[in-house]
Amino acid sequence: MSSPFIVSGLPPHPIYNGSSGLSPSPLPAVKMMMNRFLKYASTILLLGSATAHAGLYLEPYYGYAKAHTTFDVPPAITSSVGVSGSTVYDNSGSIYGGRAGWEFGPAYVAYDHSVLQGKAVVIQQPQGSPQPDQAGLTATVNGVAFGLASTYIRAFATYAYQFDGVMKWADPSLSPDPHYKGNGYKVGVGITPVSYLAINFEYWNGQFRTFKTGDTTGTFDESGTARNVHIQVYLMSVSVPLEISWP
Repeated sequence: MSSPFIVSGLPPHPIYNGSSGLSPSPLPAVKMMMNRFLKYASTILLLGSATAHAGLYLEPYYGYAKAHTTFDVPPAITSSVGVSGSTVYDNSGSIYGGRAGWEFGPAYVAYDHSVLQGKAVVIQQPQGSPQPDQAGLTATVNGVAFGLASTYIRAFATYAYQFDGVMKWADPSLSPDPHYKGNGYKVGVGITPVSYLAINFEYWNGQFRTFKTGDTTGTFDESGTARNVHIQVYLMSVSVPLEISWP
């Protein structure tokens, strides 16, 4: 059975998108978020008391996310085979993970690992190449987190050096499943209403740059399949921040 995502004149890759032109690179947004994070860091430190000691930092978390993945069609594809518009998948689902690192008084540096288990429902279709719903998307994010915490308020940012995704086919005959690799960032704020319990609100932005489907590999910017592929996540989670003092 042939894949429903293979369009005449296009490489065999699942999703095409691009109704509004090319999506901007996330790098300017990263710089803006990091500048704001540093600008308000001193203010956050003044909100409440902080324990001035060093030690291990552990923070498991679990939450629910509204997420979507967008695939942009290059102008050359639109003009050559008539595929235009957008394919956007709703990837909302559960997220679990944790941060582990070292704290320095109110600040910490930690390894940040997250897994999104989401659905894959089409919410926007391209013209000339309709796409079906898929079984789901699993996204794995690994990065380095920098955080600041007072008694009641916390803020954190993560550079995600690994932002990978696997789209599961709804039709098993279409295997193997396509794999995407990229990077991105995460920013968030939280409140600590009681000791050892935090409620967090986060925004993630990931940019998929390469893909692999079986023996077929390529780079989105160069393959002609899609010029820009990104995932955005809005997350609410509950975490348990643990600080273990080091003698």
